[in-house]
Amino acid sequence: MKKHLLLASTLLFGAGLFAQFTQDNEPSVGSGTTLYLLDSNAVNYAEVSGTGVTWDYSNTLGYPGESRLITILEASGTADAASFPDAEKAIAIENFLVNYISSTATERISHGFVFSEPQAGDVLAIFDESTATVMEYPFAFGDDTDDTFAGSLVTGFGDGDLSGSLDASIDGTGTLLLANGVSHTDVSRYKIEETITANIEVFGFPALINLSRVQFEYYKLGESDLPLFIHSDVVITSDLLNQDFSVVLSSEEADELSANDIASFDAIEVYPNPASDIINIKMDNVYKGTTATLHDAMGRVVSSIEVTNNHTTIPVDGLTQGVYL
Repeated sequence: MKKHLLLASTLLFGAGLFAQFTQDNEPSVGSGTTLYLLDSNAVNYAEVSGTGVTWDYSNTLGYPGESRLITILEASGTADAASFPDAEKAIAIENFLVNYISSTATERISHGFVFSEPQAGDVLAIFDESTATVMEYPFAFGDDTDDTFAGSLVTGFGDGDLSGSLDASIDGTGTLLLANGVSHTDVSRYKIEETITANIEVFGFPALINLSRVQFEYYKLGESDLPLFIHSDVVITSDLLNQDFSVVLSSEEADELSANDIASFDAIEVYPNPASDIINIKMDNVYKGTTATLHDAMGRVVSSIEVTNNHTTIPVDGLTQGVYL
């Protein structure tokens, strides 16, 4: 698969009666939901917006048993509370991302986030110079908000300043089709586009990091304070890291991706499945010069090899038992 797991700065949750988001219907501390991991190559339907539209993920495959628990925590009780002293709530994706927010009767505010990046480890983006308004209450279809923010980036290999901008909107209402024949009507889609630039110092040398994100969140407003579905794409470019990340999470567990689904080309064979020692990849000459990468279920690259002939092998005997792509 060409993409990896999400590296994102803010994950926003909400639900509202009468198709609008308000402070009164924000997710409460202690609430939570489980979403299942789907194929990261799933279409994001970026162009499908407006009223009365349909977003069809009914045939998107996934990874049975792979799920993410999303919980709403009191910010002051989290491990990184000291870095976000003005935040009220922390929205956490299990073993991946924690977003810190607060709100008033007129807006929802992001104070930053903490995520675990596969190569960099834990990363803190702290909006302590200028927070970001991500929703202006009441927020309904057709509403849009844009803002800028600034603060500091703390990583395992260097710290520095960050700045960024975002645009958020409710860009569509309609029907969401999921696996197992589940159909949700009167769904509202929240869209956020975000760019971040950070200047950090690594071993005495300056490094520039750029992050751009487009994220869609689908809500059955009035029935749940948490999303039914999330699709997020993030591109990171820097002197240290160049990655394209993606995550797709659904309230419905989908059928399992197979090796043939992953290859998706008649000219490519991937075997055996399951594998214990090596994975064989056979393909036509047209694919020479490309790179074959193996990812774990979190989207992290665990092995990479250049394709130089029709038969390429990837050793897997040293890997922990699990689902790999």
